[in-house]
Amino acid sequence: MRSRSLASALLVTSLLATASVGYAHHISGTIYCDVDFDGMIDDPGDTRINGITVKAVSQDVNPGETFTDASDATGFYNIGLPARTDRYLVMPIGLPGGWTIVIPVGGSYLIQIITGGSGDHADNVNFLVQGCAPPPTTMSSSSSSSSTSTSSSTSSSTSTSTSTSHPTSSSSSSSTSTTSSTAAPTTSTSTTLVDQCDCSLAFFVGRDARFNNDATLAGSAAANSTTGSVKLGKGVFMPDGTSLRANYVEVGNASNVFQVFAKTVKTGSEAVIRNGSSDAVTLPIVDPFCQLPAFMCGGAAVLVGPGETQALAPGVHGAIRVLNGATLQLSAGTYTVCDVKMGRAARIESTGPVKLQIVGNLRIGTESYFGPVGGTPLIETYVGGKKVRISQNAVAVAHIVAPFAKSTFGRDSALNGCFCSDRAKSDKHITLTCQVQ
Repeated sequence: MRSRSLASALLVTSLLATASVGYAHHISGTIYCDVDFDGMIDDPGDTRINGITVKAVSQDVNPGETFTDASDATGFYNIGLPARTDRYLVMPIGLPGGWTIVIPVGGSYLIQIITGGSGDHADNVNFLVQGCAPPPTTMSSSSSSSSTSTSSSTSSSTSTSTSTSHPTSSSSSSSTSTTSSTAAPTTSTSTTLVDQCDCSLAFFVGRDARFNNDATLAGSAAANSTTGSVKLGKGVFMPDGTSLRANYVEVGNASNVFQVFAKTVKTGSEAVIRNGSSDAVTLPIVDPFCQLPAFMCGGAAVLVGPGETQALAPGVHGAIRVLNGATLQLSAGTYTVCDVKMGRAARIESTGPVKLQIVGNLRIGTESYFGPVGGTPLIETYVGGKKVRISQNAVAVAHIVAPFAKSTFGRDSALNGCFCSDRAKSDKHITLTCQVQ
């Protein structure tokens, strides 16, 4: 009888152990170094990185609660999680200077864990990092050449930008842009522009911004005006080191943010400000707010038909249309165009450092991609019109300067980079991640 009981106990123990292997709550994956700078995980080929800490941050059950694990000698990490249904924002932390995450776009995954079945774990949540290995010699020389070309073009320009970015001048500036689109093709540059993102003002508006339910803002948001506002919907999360700055800040129900600087703060039910709030904010934050260079478009329109791939040389062009499933490739240089509109699942890809100057509007279609490939810098994008639209499930990897525009973000869209615009509004589940050049 005793041996039968012992055997039964061993059998139960064995069954439990087997179940835990299949259904243990965890998120796991591998950290790779992009040795060949092709922006893709090559295994074997790309090396695996030891000692990188990956964190998973609760979004729903206990927003801000963090679980971590460090990658081992094979680059593998495995974050153990509590037995519950929850969403987690997963990202490496503490990367050495100069290292950047290129997979996934935006640097983080939003992972849903569902208890009670095979959905209680997520494997192959992999990251690809650049900067951990020297770039190939051919890429280095190409980049140097591109930089030299861009630099000489800038220094030869004698024009000075006279446009302002105060909201009150929006209509007059827009009128100027419309008139200039019919003028002779000329370009000019301004030496006063910031050519990389400032993550302390990553998502920056002149007047007001509203980020809707379940957004993730991995960068600071601010409103410049003395009467400006930043409002968060329900369940918005902001990681450590970020802040909200405005005359009026609203943190919605169950949202979890790091720090707030505002004259007036309103917090919803179960909202958390982890590092507290302060009224020590000086407005306007920046004066002048957000400036454009002077530029004019002209020449032939560019049309890329459905499913086609077309390369475009730097220079002055008319309106750009990239239809459903099409790809437009931009090599290193400066482009001045009248308008940009992308269809569904379209792509605009930069293969080197690109400055894109748009007299009119920028519209990125549903499930489309606008950004670099192969580890090149994010696209410097200057918009003179009144609309910047990143549609549902679209991804933009760009520094967007649009002082007269309302920037809108569709459901589940993502921006990796930064923006400044007159106003901003989002649908649910967006991800904004600050990334410098």
